[in-house]
Amino acid sequence: MSSRLTSAIVLGLAIVAGPMGAASAWAQTPPVATAASLQATISAAARAAAATAGFSRLTPAAKLAAIQTAVAAALAASGASPEMISGALIQAVASGTISAGVAVQVA
Repeated sequence: MSSRLTSAIVLGLAIVAGPMGAASAWAQTPPVATAASLQATISAAARAAAATAGFSRLTPAAKLAAIQTAVAAALAASGASPEMISGALIQAVASGTISAGVAVQVA
């Protein structure tokens, strides 16, 4: 009787834990970054840096550093490969989203 009870408990736990294990693995998988998604990331980071309080009063060098820091942090958080980031930075410069100086410093 005790082995039947143990088997039932183990089976019950396996049934309950099975779907949760699969769901947690799915939830932890980050989306694959694309050049388009990184363009949006770069643009949003640059805009957010420029929208911070006091940005207009910064020196040009400090403005550049603030944008570089924001873009670098956003790209690092994206989890994209270095090759994908390089391509996205080139596209961002070509489209006028960021300057070449920002792209070089971030790369």
